[in-house]
Amino acid sequence: MARLAHRLLIATLVLGVLAPAASGAPAGRLTAHADLVPTGCAQDISGAVVRITGCTADGSAAGTIPGRLRLEYSAKVELTRGSGTQQGTLTLASASGKDVLVARFHGTLNAGTGTSSGTWTATKRQGRFVRIATRGSYTSRSADRGVHVSFDVRG
Repeated sequence: MARLAHRLLIATLVLGVLAPAASGAPAGRLTAHADLVPTGCAQDISGAVVRITGCTADGSAAGTIPGRLRLEYSAKVELTRGSGTQQGTLTLASASGKDVLVARFHGTLNAGTGTSSGTWTATKRQGRFVRIATRGSYTSRSADRGVHVSFDVRG
């Protein structure tokens, strides 16, 4: 009898591990990458502070759930320090549109390297994104001062 109970326990554990993979659902981890071209950015310079507002970017995203990544963001940079902050909203949607993650993000910006990194927190999760963590990190890189942006999301 103990042997049967042991086998049932092992079968249950195996099914618990395989079920998410078999259903095509992510196993709780998120990765997404998109190369984007921001538009609509307005720039305001006041002394040594540059504020960038109204930026949006949208493009194909590869990763855990392929689809599209849309960003809406702003940034503030102190020229004398070469650093600043970036904040906004990211939306990941599957190709079908049934799976959606909306998150607010914020982080620090290094003007010298063109890199921003920080954290995100989900405000809406639907479809397969329900199984994804509610918080994570991001890295944004631009070699040409924001004309092209490489954006990575992890969770």
